[in-house]
Amino acid sequence: MKTSLIPWRPLVALTLLVLAGRTALPADTAAYVIGPGDALDVRIAGAPDLPSVAVTVRPDGAVSVPYIGELQVGGKTVAEVVELLTEALLKRYRHVNVTVNLTQFRARNVFVLGQVRSPGAAPLEGEAVNLTQAILKTGGLVGELDMLEAKLYRQGQPPVVVDLEKAMTGASDVTLAAGDTLLIEARKPDEITLLGEVQKPGVYPLPREARLDAILALGGTPTEAGDGRRAILVRDDGQTTIVDVTHLLTNPDSPANVPLTGIRLFVIPPKAEIVVGGEVKTPGTYPAGSQTKLFDILTAAGGLTEKADRQKVSVINRDGALVQVDAEQALAHPESEANIPVADVSLIMVGEDTRRYEVGVFGEVANPQNVPVKETLPLAAALTQAGGLSEKADARKVQILRGDGTQEIVDVTVLLGRRDATSPAPEVANVLLRPGDLVIASRRYAEVLLLGAVAKQGALDFEEGDTVIKVIGRSGGFGEKAAKRHTAILRRDGDKVQVIVADMKAALAGSEVLLQYPVQDGDIIYVPDRPQSPWRNIVDVLWATREIRWLVTR
Repeated sequence: MKTSLIPWRPLVALTLLVLAGRTALPADTAAYVIGPGDALDVRIAGAPDLPSVAVTVRPDGAVSVPYIGELQVGGKTVAEVVELLTEALLKRYRHVNVTVNLTQFRARNVFVLGQVRSPGAAPLEGEAVNLTQAILKTGGLVGELDMLEAKLYRQGQPPVVVDLEKAMTGASDVTLAAGDTLLIEARKPDEITLLGEVQKPGVYPLPREARLDAILALGGTPTEAGDGRRAILVRDDGQTTIVDVTHLLTNPDSPANVPLTGIRLFVIPPKAEIVVGGEVKTPGTYPAGSQTKLFDILTAAGGLTEKADRQKVSVINRDGALVQVDAEQALAHPESEANIPVADVSLIMVGEDTRRYEVGVFGEVANPQNVPVKETLPLAAALTQAGGLSEKADARKVQILRGDGTQEIVDVTVLLGRRDATSPAPEVANVLLRPGDLVIASRRYAEVLLLGAVAKQGALDFEEGDTVIKVIGRSGGFGEKAAKRHTAILRRDGDKVQVIVADMKAALAGSEVLLQYPVQDGDIIYVPDRPQSPWRNIVDVLWATREIRWLVTR
């Protein structure tokens, strides 16, 4: 075995994104539209140095063909690909006859992430799969159904919130198509807040089917200063109800004992003061005179917290009427109309801004999670907060599902120290995430490239421990004119390419050392024809493929 070093040149580029699973070929390949993940077997009559090549369509819809370069085949039929290849080959050869066969139908999967036992891909057996079946294929739910929430991501469309309980119980029919991503997350339990002149103010879990008397028993009975005849119930939608609770504990059959479904706030107002609650720095009860305005009360309560929904502060009058006010405007401009009088107000409630300020980071990362973001967050920072990419991650193809339905593929190899850089490259650092975006790091699959006198040229997946002989055998073996003694293995070594010339004829004859010679990710195996010298064949293949980029920076 001989080894030599020559200056590095970009060789051949052929990338492959396979998230999971493979399915059978379509029945009607003539009308089938080729897309990412499809495998094509190209046979070429009239091109003696390129009789056949096997290619797989990349996520961007392109393939790389030796001696030709990049071709965009995504969105085309087999017949259209034949025409495209023929046109390209005629620039190099005088007469060619091209045949293209679809040898592997692209993986058709849906992806279920988050609160399931085996997050990841669920293969499709038809055009679509029921949501319940997709969840079962990924091991079933983790957690109680009524404590989970789901969101469906579909290419080209904004995310859709799914009523998981209705879908799982058959009350609604939700189906997932190929490429869809279902993200299931735990939601906060329903709670009710007791404020004002109650015995035990605080936040309490809201039992199912609970009625008002249960909350009073927890600590919601009025104090001596409280006006129990004008208790205020506030619902999720902001609607308010005034209830007399003075005799409720002794008479649970009273009409005042209403169900608490949808009610999130219970307030006993003082007999002559205003209750200020929610996202203010000092919640409590404050006196109000005839000239008191909203600015005065909010200032007395210490102002708003960072979590406050400043544009929608609920002001409830003593007769139960609800008004929503822009408190930010009232505080910034006390002379404005937003600074309303509050002499007849019993409750001012500042809610939390419930809009979601997170991006999801899932897949092959150390700690899949939702990462908080207020406005924008660099992709590099989001991956760092999720613990970084795992060893199995394909750093060249990190997928971003945007909140508006668009998708991006980003190469973040610089973050793994695979380039000379002390900080993220501009193209990575400038990729900004916004609330609602979803980042998925997919698994990397290893490849070698076979060229020259082999039965089938092209990129080939391999498993850890595979040898050169085993990989050549899986491709169909050596060609009839193969110079097996001069088989060349081209391997990236820093900024150079290491060329290893191995006697594969001796390996076939039983040489234990050569039989066990392993391949590495990104290797190029070149088998020359017998009539030429080994060095001439190595130089020829390097220069013949100089216009095709082979990604070896793994």
